[in-house]
Amino acid sequence: MWERAVNEEPDRWTVEILLPWSIAVMREADVNTRVMGVSFQRTLYSRNETFAFPAATLRGARFISDFARIEIPNHLTQQFDIWPYVTVLSDLVKDSIKGKAGLDLYWKPSNRFQLWQR
Repeated sequence: MWERAVNEEPDRWTVEILLPWSIAVMREADVNTRVMGVSFQRTLYSRNETFAFPAATLRGARFISDFARIEIPNHLTQQFDIWPYVTVLSDLVKDSIKGKAGLDLYWKPSNRFQLWQR
């Protein structure tokens, strides 16, 4: 589950997002740390402006190579999640209501393999 926190001040706001390592599919490695490339981008469509760190652009020949490098601890993860869901569709034209319920199953036995079933 992603976690987030927002801080609002009169002249700015900040957001922090915690992404669990279980969402990333990675090669197995027998080392204590990993080096990853990261990039953050924000687009203001109303002003046709894009801000990015680092200043990498999709139009550049080295887009992914230009990502900032960070070193992180190596984590081995295994995970099994069950997500129940319910949906309801109300069709005002046909005056009908349809419902559906079920489970999404996610199984990640290692860092490099994940199964999903609905």
